[in-house]
Amino acid sequence: MRVAILDIQNFRGIRAGSVHFKDHPVLIGANNTGKTTVIEALTLLLGRERMIRELTEHDFYGSDPQPADRIKLVATITDFPSEDPYQNTDWFRDGRGVPKWLDEANGTISAVRTEEASKLCCQIGAQAYFDRDSLSVEMVRYFHDHDSPMDPFADDSPVGVPPRLIKEIGFYLVRASRTWDKVFTWGSELFRRTLQAAAAQPSEAILAERDRLRRPEAPIENDDRISPLIQNVNAELARCIPNAPHVQLRVTSTDSRSLLDSVAAHFAVVGGLGVPAARQGSGLVSLQGLLLLLELGRGRAAAGEGFLMALEEPELHLPPAGQQQLVQRVQALSTQT
Repeated sequence: MRVAILDIQNFRGIRAGSVHFKDHPVLIGANNTGKTTVIEALTLLLGRERMIRELTEHDFYGSDPQPADRIKLVATITDFPSEDPYQNTDWFRDGRGVPKWLDEANGTISAVRTEEASKLCCQIGAQAYFDRDSLSVEMVRYFHDHDSPMDPFADDSPVGVPPRLIKEIGFYLVRASRTWDKVFTWGSELFRRTLQAAAAQPSEAILAERDRLRRPEAPIENDDRISPLIQNVNAELARCIPNAPHVQLRVTSTDSRSLLDSVAAHFAVVGGLGVPAARQGSGLVSLQGLLLLLELGRGRAAAGEGFLMALEEPELHLPPAGQQQLVQRVQALSTQT
């Protein structure tokens, strides 16, 4: 699947606009011309909940929304596995979207299939308004089934888009402000999802390392410089608590979860000694993170799932020699970028 059209109203610096996308479009422009606004609009429509930033008044055109003002976004999704709605019942049935038909030549959408409008499509909408009583922004994402004015916050609420279908689209955002040095850790959602899609958790290796850390060959507490202190503490414990356990010092909490949280990527240098990714240059580290994301795409493609990428300033931190190669890899593995 891919995004064919994005309609934006009243969002940040865009009063109203429409963008028609091909497979791998590139947004080029000076600062403050709306490139990031387009990317953020796609994220509100297609991103998982944790990808979506909290909205404020400044996300509304003019930064002073009145009760009737709404942010209105609509994404037209196409390239389903089949052009027959009955072959895509997860998307088109009662409680789901209404099938529509896209004329790719001019971007018009019809409720009836014609020779010109022959591309099956579905529209996902999002609206937001500023609640002046609670001083917060309320947002809802739904199937945009008709073009007549509607208020999704009224009693006759529209059909919501299930998280499972959002996941199926597979939209991933790489922001310009990124800290890639922590991407190869189990604390990174990207890393965990890549494991699920393209690999498996190395449980045996983790358990073996856990057992080695529990019984180290040279325990820290046995070092001559600290041993007297530890022995004194153990002696005092024994006086207070009969059969008290002895103090030991270990690198981690020596359970598998703590060990996973402590794993960090290193890069081998002269002599094979590993240097943490956080101490490497930003070009190498950011490229490492992008390649991990592409591995996630490879796994999703192998499973027949969608993989759409939005990259803000993809050349950031990357040398020119690597940029073209990266572009080729991204386009080869993704449904749309």
